[in-house]
Amino acid sequence: YEISACLVGSEMCIRDRYGPIIPDQFKKYTVKPVTAPEDQYIIPQVIRRIYNIPADAEITNPKTTQAVIEFLPVTAPILSDGFKFAELSREVFSNYTTIVGPYNTSLSANTESTLDVQYLQAIGKKANNWYWTIGDGWALEMALELFNHPSPPLVISVSYGWPEILTCQSSITHAKCIDSDAKNYVERANVEFAKLGGLGLSVLISSGDEGAPSTANLYCSNTTHPVFGIYPASSPWVTAVSGTTVVPSASSPDKSSSEAFPPICDNFPCATSNTELPCQVNNTLYRWTTGGGFSDFTARPSYQDK
Repeated sequence: YEISACLVGSEMCIRDRYGPIIPDQFKKYTVKPVTAPEDQYIIPQVIRRIYNIPADAEITNPKTTQAVIEFLPVTAPILSDGFKFAELSREVFSNYTTIVGPYNTSLSANTESTLDVQYLQAIGKKANNWYWTIGDGWALEMALELFNHPSPPLVISVSYGWPEILTCQSSITHAKCIDSDAKNYVERANVEFAKLGGLGLSVLISSGDEGAPSTANLYCSNTTHPVFGIYPASSPWVTAVSGTTVVPSASSPDKSSSEAFPPICDNFPCATSNTELPCQVNNTLYRWTTGGGFSDFTARPSYQDK
């Protein structure tokens, strides 16, 4: 079963993973309350521990490039916060070497772009970091910019998404849907994402944090179409990345004896467990649920039939 995150009181709808979306096929599943632990802050050190990344792992090829991509009106990162974060978490803050697109520092700096930059450079240590802003457009325009660049970054991280079916809600996405609808726009963008794959680029995109119903069905009132794919994560030519959290475990290491945490954990207790679960409303402090859903425009690939 796949949990759709349609909460109704203390119940949650679930359905067969690839079954048709028919209301009377839904079953009721009582959500077990899970107390979100206070020592759940995730710093780069915690990520390396969970994924078995050696603490001294770093990029050695000088041609390795990685980028975060933002979209206006998101503004530039708070660099002072980046340096302070690196100091308190005992990381090395490697500023970006290349900036593409608008770099707006005149408005209040943005915490989303700051977070993106901090974790990109902390995990991919010593890579050449790019900061890329799409000034006017959405997924298609982003893919076109990357393809037309003479030497695009090899790894691209995007932490934005919107319900696929609402792609042409241009007041939010800024998608250029002139003489086009959401289906045509998505299909055109998917062609460009496939071309990026042909260039050998890796495009990693967030699946969202509003559950499988997404913004398109935020209160689960649409029972005939309860779940919606998030685009561009729903594209078959990118890697969709879900949100996970760390929960307490009986096998959690004792941070006082087995792991020396940096000063940042003195005020923000850092996760000690190695038990990783998908984000759900009952296991995260911010009540987030990782995105899911199914594409309305792309058929399920044959290799998933069994």
